[in-house]
Amino acid sequence: MEPRNYFNSVIAPSIESFKANETRSNLIAAFNALYHMVDYIAAEICAEPESVRDDIIEKYPNFKIVYSVCLAQKHVIVKSKTGHTGLNAADIKPKSNKVLLVGGKALVVAGSVITMSAPSIVSIDGTRVLLKDLIAEAANYLDQYIDNMATK
Repeated sequence: MEPRNYFNSVIAPSIESFKANETRSNLIAAFNALYHMVDYIAAEICAEPESVRDDIIEKYPNFKIVYSVCLAQKHVIVKSKTGHTGLNAADIKPKSNKVLLVGGKALVVAGSVITMSAPSIVSIDGTRVLLKDLIAEAANYLDQYIDNMATK
């Protein structure tokens, strides 16, 4: 499968699934789809996946977070020096909704329980990264990357 077809048939739908329902499984599926684009690009240009990954990270440093999230989910803790060493799968927090409590009881307004929502995040070197934003940004970068491949 060529990179554009992979983008349209795998990456785009996985991102749409994540947008519609920010579960851990949809989050990981979107990240894995984004990261595996490296393999499709490498196959298309007859290069080693590691060199394609390193080239993308050099031009788009936030791709290192994409790579690290995938490593953490697969290996529990990132040990690779090319990733964010020490990142743990438990550091990747999907969106959560929590009931707002007042005096130990759920806050109810007009018959509805009030909840607070926390976005999907990961903490990288003490900095919170909003994963929904990163997914969109990485997808845009890869979309442009494969467009540029087609014009070379």
